Amino acid sequence: MGHLLNQSGVIFCQEKIAFDHVKSGTINDSNYFVYYGKVASLEQHFQLQGKNYTCYAFSNPPYPFVRPAIFDDIFADELNFLEQALSNKNKIDKKKAFVFFKRYANQPILERTMREIAKYRRTSNENLAKRLENICLGFISQKMSTKLTHYLNKIMDKVSPVYSQVTWQIFTFFILLVTLLTTENVLETSFKNHPISSIFVGAVITLLATFIFSALAWLISSIIVFWQQRKIPSEYRQKMRNREPFQRLSKIVPLVF
Repeated sequence: MGHLLNQSGVIFCQEKIAFDHVKSGTINDSNYFVYYGKVASLEQHFQLQGKNYTCYAFSNPPYPFVRPAIFDDIFADELNFLEQALSNKNKIDKKKAFVFFKRYANQPILERTMREIAKYRRTSNENLAKRLENICLGFISQKMSTKLTHYLNKIMDKVSPVYSQVTWQIFTFFILLVTLLTTENVLETSFKNHPISSIFVGAVITLLATFIFSALAWLISSIIVFWQQRKIPSEYRQKMRNREPFQRLSKIVPLVF
């Protein structure tokens, strides 16, 4: 508890403990103040699913400062299901993702976490473990919350996709094909006599092709995702992130050219 009070600051201590001013004075031109306060502490033993836990709290209402990882045991079966559902390539089957979603969408903690992922997740690699810890009020270990949200991200990407991967793969192929053909044409026809202008013309053609095909991919991907997301309630629909495949494409094209 001493560590918590030292880390949390004066305002936190003032809110949790009723202090009385008992002494003040001056030493070497510095003022000092002494406060005294008492607070009740609580040691709570309880049992869940045949396992014993102990929680320590203080103040009124009680504020837990030693929180057992209850949800590690509560979510053990869910984590086991997700680990088994994952393939060797670290991917999950769409059918199994929907099975999990339908089975656990009514479980308050997981349901709220999936809604938080849909609302706040901004990139595919973002892990919202801290939000799960807050939802569980700290009664879950950091390791468990990180693993669980990692798997929930994969569930949400199947249930509520953020872009059409197939669409972007097809259009990326055409863009790279145009880039290769343009580069080959420039090298064979005009590069020897007009190297600078040839590179400039080739770059402009590649740039135009990239943006035109990317715009089509963006549009088609958005339509497909909109159609796929209609199957689930709006609060579970992730925001589209066509920007991600476009940014990857933007890094590949210059290398090919």
